[in-house]
Amino acid sequence: MRFALTVLTLISLLALVCPSDCESLERTAYLFRLDDTTYLSVPLAGPGSGYLEPTIINDFDWSPVGSTMSPDGRILTMNAGTDELVAVTLGTGEVETLSVLDADVYPYESDLFWGVDGSLFFHSSNSGDTDFFTVDSSSGLMTLRGTSTEAFDTIERHGDQYFGGTHNSFWRIDSQTYEATHIRTYAGTFSSCILWGLASVGANLWFGMSCSSSGGPDTTTIGTIDPVSGQLSEYGFLLDVSYTDSYLALEVIEQPSSPAPIPTLLPIGQVLLVLSFMVVGALMSLRR
Repeated sequence: MRFALTVLTLISLLALVCPSDCESLERTAYLFRLDDTTYLSVPLAGPGSGYLEPTIINDFDWSPVGSTMSPDGRILTMNAGTDELVAVTLGTGEVETLSVLDADVYPYESDLFWGVDGSLFFHSSNSGDTDFFTVDSSSGLMTLRGTSTEAFDTIERHGDQYFGGTHNSFWRIDSQTYEATHIRTYAGTFSSCILWGLASVGANLWFGMSCSSSGGPDTTTIGTIDPVSGQLSEYGFLLDVSYTDSYLALEVIEQPSSPAPIPTLLPIGQVLLVLSFMVVGALMSLRR
């Protein structure tokens, strides 16, 4: 009976153990920039990290448009000059051309994302509408799947829904009918924003947004966005933003931090640890 009580106490303590960093993830954002056609990375330490300085991985001689993660771990994007679908290696920026798309690719009017059925999608916005196409990545052939009456700068699948960003606002898009529902507007009377990047990673939907204001400097922010309310959780601001529309695409990579976090007890666990030693001591005294 006494042994069982001791074991029960120890099991209760183990249940209260929490790593010193319960999340233990390193997050990095990868971006394409329009004004100097560079491919960059930005570390995302946590909410409210302040100003961040991007690291240039590669400098392209062509303009990348849109992005989505390939199953092989590379970033898929498009060459605005040649309409090519290309794959970019994360760490080096090495580029492989996969096909020539059967479409005209324009900045802020085109993006790539994965559909709920696993197909690669391309969207093209013009004349206030957005057309949705599936893409054969090896041939570049495209099939029209539907049209939305709203125009989007970026689209991403999160769960079983699609979400779109555009000037000043965030939208939910039905994955079957492509009907768009407005969720939130971000700009005020004297400001303007572009929600140019969305990236779904696990439970988080990430955003990249640039805003300008008549009363202050331009800012570019990266963080998470609540898909229900559109509420933003800002992780940091980019240091070298010079134009409201400098950035064109966003991807976020999560990986376990190294070294692994050291397990520690929560405060209540520390109290119970002391009590358990007292119980064990009392039991040992009774056995004598």
